[in-house]
Amino acid sequence: MTPTQHANIFAVPVADLSPALVDEWSTLTESAPDCSSPFLHPTYAQTLDKVRPNVEVAVITKDGEAAGFLPFERTPGGIGRSIGARLCDRSGAVVRPGIAWNVEDVTRAAGLRMLRLANVSRDDRAFRPFLGLQAVAPYIDLTDGYDAYRLANIRAGSGTMKRVDRRSRKLEGMLGPLRVEWHDTDDAVLGKLLEWKAKQRQVTRTPNVFDLPWARQLLALLRLPRSDDFGGVLTALYAGDRLCAAHFGIRSRRVLHYWLAAYDEEFGRCSPGLLLLMRMASEAAERGIARLDLGPGDEEYKLHIASGHQDLATATACSGATMASFVRAAESVRLRARQSQTLRVTRRTLIRGAYLLRSSFGRVRAEA
Repeated sequence: MTPTQHANIFAVPVADLSPALVDEWSTLTESAPDCSSPFLHPTYAQTLDKVRPNVEVAVITKDGEAAGFLPFERTPGGIGRSIGARLCDRSGAVVRPGIAWNVEDVTRAAGLRMLRLANVSRDDRAFRPFLGLQAVAPYIDLTDGYDAYRLANIRAGSGTMKRVDRRSRKLEGMLGPLRVEWHDTDDAVLGKLLEWKAKQRQVTRTPNVFDLPWARQLLALLRLPRSDDFGGVLTALYAGDRLCAAHFGIRSRRVLHYWLAAYDEEFGRCSPGLLLLMRMASEAAERGIARLDLGPGDEEYKLHIASGHQDLATATACSGATMASFVRAAESVRLRARQSQTLRVTRRTLIRGAYLLRSSFGRVRAEA
């Protein structure tokens, strides 16, 4: 058994990382199965740094060499949080095996009063003493290819694949043959996707983060050409010449993350979103992608198609005892709020209103 090695830590703006450190971060991300999410890739942090202020990374070192990286955003009041706020479906640290590190040490070394990260892995021992709100993140296992995944889903007793076949035939009968564009470069497709998503959020009265100018700027940057190590992927489903569904996600070498998806409600009875998702999984497998992450949430459609899930939670660490006591009290309130439908709806309404207000300010500044 390899002896545990203790580490030293320093924090630095992402923009100031040397190419050597960026390369080491990228290598660690791809070599650790639990850290292969594109949200933990250095290119995601570097891209976000172009549209968000104060994106930093805590560098964990051993014997003068980088051994781990933990990205975060520094907010007013000395609070560190997940980069990209509500857009970040996965947070945490990418650390070389055998290196012992402490989340409170990171918090103090970065000069933070509190570090609060959403969607960290519950399997990461360093975070376990600091976990609060919990979530599951289903995924599709494509390690052995799409056909193997499809067969496993059928053998598990799910009727999803029969439904996919039935509704594919129905949509083809209405509009023509189905085809998928793995990465559609047409700006109109992204525009239609955002339009569909905005209408969906209005109907459900839930916050739409893409009302915020920085979120749209992030999508534009992620669409720029990338390598197979990291990049944005805009996938579209057509029936005949008609665009029926679209999805924008990000990928690392081995993982595609299901992120922003919507479809034409006119064809809702044909489940175009599900048809796109299954064809996208097939296309991903052909490109060597081993896992399609569906993101946090236990929505019914995810559970019907998932191969398994990752256990996630929000982790909160403080640099002082007073702040820690306050956080424990606040966490208790959050847990009660999650259990109350009324409070949950009120929270969503407030967030949605804040997004719309900030979006309006952004348009005013642009027109000035």
